[in-house]
Amino acid sequence: MMCVKIVNYYIFTHPFSSFFQKNTYLCTHMNIEETQYGGMLTMALLTLTLAFLLPMRTAMGTVFSRARWLMAGATSLLFVQFLLQYTLHFRAMGVTQGVFVNLLFFVPCAWQMSLGVLYLLRNGKISRQEWTIGIVGYIVMVAVLLIGGLMNGHTPLDDTPQMRMGEYAAATIYSLMQFYYCGLNFHEFRRIHRALNNFYDHDKSDLLKWMEHSVGLLSLSGLFVPFTIFASGPLLTCYSLFIFLSMYYCIFSFICYGVSNDQQQITIAEDNDDQNVVMEEREKKT
Repeated sequence: MMCVKIVNYYIFTHPFSSFFQKNTYLCTHMNIEETQYGGMLTMALLTLTLAFLLPMRTAMGTVFSRARWLMAGATSLLFVQFLLQYTLHFRAMGVTQGVFVNLLFFVPCAWQMSLGVLYLLRNGKISRQEWTIGIVGYIVMVAVLLIGGLMNGHTPLDDTPQMRMGEYAAATIYSLMQFYYCGLNFHEFRRIHRALNNFYDHDKSDLLKWMEHSVGLLSLSGLFVPFTIFASGPLLTCYSLFIFLSMYYCIFSFICYGVSNDQQQITIAEDNDDQNVVMEEREKKT
């Protein structure tokens, strides 16, 4: 999986001093509108790639095909979010207005990305409860935002103390949701690592590195949301770039994984692990 290894190298092992110097320069010299415009174009291209430009053999694979539509839905939402921010200038109206729009679109986007990875790891086996928790969490978050925004005759786009408290509460709900799904993903990582170690004679942990990095970055983005949603200036630009690069890395690596044969290698190891479990259960019964 050469393209994922290249991405891993440049993001995680390439000289960190050079990487952070470049991003410090970007955070200092780029304004938020330029970030939004770049994010809008990039998410549009990623959505088109996921929806129409993958090889036929990859696009028609049942598990990966459904997972890619979850990812495409996430990139579409993020495109809409960047588009609204760029064209309607919510940040120019005030920090509260920009945060309101970001939470409405970014939370379901991150949820779909985490769910897409989980769907891939479990070969499509996601329980109804795991689907429902994300949906209910988002509904509760929207309700909290609307209650805070509509108190005392105001609108959600008014900058009021109640609206800010509602946005803090909504950000906390998002963080809890993100940690829940990341926990499910890391549990699956341990299971697949065990299956790979039991089947292959040599280390195959690199097959999962991109997913582990992606889920870890999404966890970090969720952790910092309650502390950075009302940030401005270079801090806001840095955090926006961090989220943008994290999602780009996750989606790009997801595409590379789908067009490689890594999924087949993992499936073989999982099938072998399932057969061993069945044989052990039979031996216990006899």
